[in-house]
Amino acid sequence: MRSIKWNTRAAMLGSVLAIVLGAGLAGPSSSAHAQDYNGRWDRTRVSRFAFMLGYNRGYEDAAQNSYRTYRDVQRWREGSEGWQDPMGNRTIFRDNFRRGFAQGFMDARRNRGRRYSQGDVDRIRSSFSGGPGAPGAHDRDANRWADQAGYRDGQRRGQFDARHGGRVDFDRISQFRTGLSGYRTQYGDRESYRQAYRDGFRRGYEEAFTGR
Repeated sequence: MRSIKWNTRAAMLGSVLAIVLGAGLAGPSSSAHAQDYNGRWDRTRVSRFAFMLGYNRGYEDAAQNSYRTYRDVQRWREGSEGWQDPMGNRTIFRDNFRRGFAQGFMDARRNRGRRYSQGDVDRIRSSFSGGPGAPGAHDRDANRWADQAGYRDGQRRGQFDARHGGRVDFDRISQFRTGLSGYRTQYGDRESYRQAYRDGFRRGYEEAFTGR
């Protein structure tokens, strides 16, 4: 009788241990899976996005014939256009953006067909955007406002420079250097806002300066 009771208790203890150990083993997997939904980009997606974005920017800049080599372009030197905090490591983003930029620039100069379109870039971005209330949704709103503010300021400066016949290095433009025009404390991280503002400023400036 005692043997039966002992065996029953042992079996119950074994079941409890199995559940505890099983939960422990499942923990890291669940945590890693959750990272897909916490607003962060995985490394593969960041690399692809940065490369394609850089490719399109390089292709467009080469077509303007305003630069001798891609190394003369400030976008390539900075390598951070389009980077946002959820993308994580800036170095990974910068390296891939520069590789893509150089490839796009050389393809355009050699009259090769375009390998990636802006639509390819937008699809990667939108596939991870989420909806209102999703993780990072507020940051995306702030970045959108920053981009719009930068775009407006960039257009005004681009139109001015086009009328007066001279392109100016962005680092010499105080609004671009500061990158915080229109910023409010409720927008959160200043560096993310600054980066989005500069992205919009560049785009607005180029469109206005070249008359696109």
